[in-house]
Amino acid sequence: METIEKSIKKTSKALICHEDIEFMGFAAEIMAQISEKFFQYLDAPLKRVCAKNTPIPYAIDLENEILPQKEDIKKAVLELISYWFCNNTLVFFFIKFIEYFFKYI
Repeated sequence: METIEKSIKKTSKALICHEDIEFMGFAAEIMAQISEKFFQYLDAPLKRVCAKNTPIPYAIDLENEILPQKEDIKKAVLELISYWFCNNTLVFFFIKFIEYFFKYI
């Protein structure tokens, strides 16, 4: 939890991403721990990006539809950023930076 604490104190935000379903996944436990221990450092709601609430299929095309993808993570990051900035100019440049970043990963 020390690493999570350092990150939250630095950014005031938390995004948890994993490939399991949202319901009763380990992201829920991490979010509970963050809420209990570091709530005073947060300035945005906790976000999680998880698989859809269905069994994970074996077919790769169906699996890609169920599991979180880069676009899902990007959308969650941009939603968290919207809590961060009030100035539209800064938001625009930060969104461009995030789009550039996700283009190359």
